[in-house]
Amino acid sequence: MALATENRRFRCLKLFLGTIGVSLFFWWPLSHWLYPDLYHRLLGFAPGSWSPGLVRVIGTCGMVPVLLALAAARHPRRNKDAVIVLIVFCVLMALTYLHLIAGGFFPRREYVNVALCLGAGLALGLLYPWRFRCRDA
Repeated sequence: MALATENRRFRCLKLFLGTIGVSLFFWWPLSHWLYPDLYHRLLGFAPGSWSPGLVRVIGTCGMVPVLLALAAARHPRRNKDAVIVLIVFCVLMALTYLHLIAGGFFPRREYVNVALCLGAGLALGLLYPWRFRCRDA
């Protein structure tokens, strides 16, 4: 019975990681490459308050967590380190956003990204069966 529950948990984790990878691709890299004006307007940045070149570099950097999530989704058991890196990344990004908001560098709407980061990190930590018994998850 425990093995069935664990396998179900891995399937949920795979789905969640895949969903994170795909949605993050649209929310971060693609938005920063193709529609940065819309993204920044949605989050409350003043027009002209951000550098287009830097925004595209940030979009490229966003490919790292996208690729980590998609790789981990293929085989979470073998990619436990990738899941751990994603959890740490989520917490550090949330702290970075909080610092930038508190310092007045980012608008308050960026709390959306704080919530997304913390929610994803928490969900990954809760979904991952840290002591697994199944052989091929």
